[in-house]
Amino acid sequence: MNDMNKNPKSVNININGDVRDSTIIVGNDNSLSRDEHSASSSQESSFQSSLTQNKETLISNLLPISEISGQIYSAPINLTKRNFVFPKLLSVGGKPYKEFILRRNEIVSFHNLKEHPWSAFCNPKAVKVSPVSEWADTRDQDKLNEFIELLGHALTQKLEPNVIRDETEGYYYFAPTPNLSPIELPYQSLKKATSRWVFRDYTKISDKTKTAYYRHSAFWSQFRRFDNQWFLEITPHYKFTINGHMPSKYSSSLLKKIKQLELNPAVLGQVVMWAEYLRDKPDLFTQSYPFINFGKLRTFETNIGINDESWLGREDKEAEIAQAINDSTNDLPLFSFESE
Repeated sequence: MNDMNKNPKSVNININGDVRDSTIIVGNDNSLSRDEHSASSSQESSFQSSLTQNKETLISNLLPISEISGQIYSAPINLTKRNFVFPKLLSVGGKPYKEFILRRNEIVSFHNLKEHPWSAFCNPKAVKVSPVSEWADTRDQDKLNEFIELLGHALTQKLEPNVIRDETEGYYYFAPTPNLSPIELPYQSLKKATSRWVFRDYTKISDKTKTAYYRHSAFWSQFRRFDNQWFLEITPHYKFTINGHMPSKYSSSLLKKIKQLELNPAVLGQVVMWAEYLRDKPDLFTQSYPFINFGKLRTFETNIGINDESWLGREDKEAEIAQAINDSTNDLPLFSFESE
């Protein structure tokens, strides 16, 4: 599901002595992929031959959580489903906040349940306050899973309304604009200021006046704890629709094709873009999201480098794609279907 690259350059990284096979590893600022444990022997041989003895900084797709709300509140509640909570919040003049979970007749939230609007249906005297470390550092698997669920709801709230969650698949993607106009997102890449089309239309080959599909930049998310440090693992993805909302019937084919075309630099570019987007940049007009903030992508130092010229040189059939990746927009050209 999270396969983003056909020919991965991946190695296991030792994080303070603990090897994590599931972590996406990047070579340098020109490569990234997920270790699927499925590369052919010839691909592995090509990768090995591209290694050098140069010291190099590897960039992972692990985005550290730099700040989590200091306290977690819990209280008894007679509601059993999340969808029952939202009308309650709205009925007392609140907003449909998402940063809560329900478990065993109890609500758990980053929000202070003693305060309005929560106090309208939670008994303030019954509210329990716990340090976030009690949840973040727990070794109890059930409590750990509940904390991850709470983090997920906080991430959803943090990203809305510009980036929303696909409730069926579970990934996040850029929402369409009301008039379906394209969105070009400026951001700071590893080396320079650049931009990327995160929502745009692609026209039919047979009729350039008609739209074949819309492409939304997206990502899969997974919260992971390594050595008592929490990270958000970012795996780039795409969503394809016919009108900004309804999935294209060609989604699977489009996704398969772009995965075949994309090289490591393109995937890394997307990881960097999402990492920059997720980091709070408060100014005079905007406030930081209060419950979860992120730092910079985790990097690792290694004495084994990756010769990208050697690696990319073996992919002669994709030379044109590699050139396209170096475009200032970091955007890949996609083929268009004749009809929807």
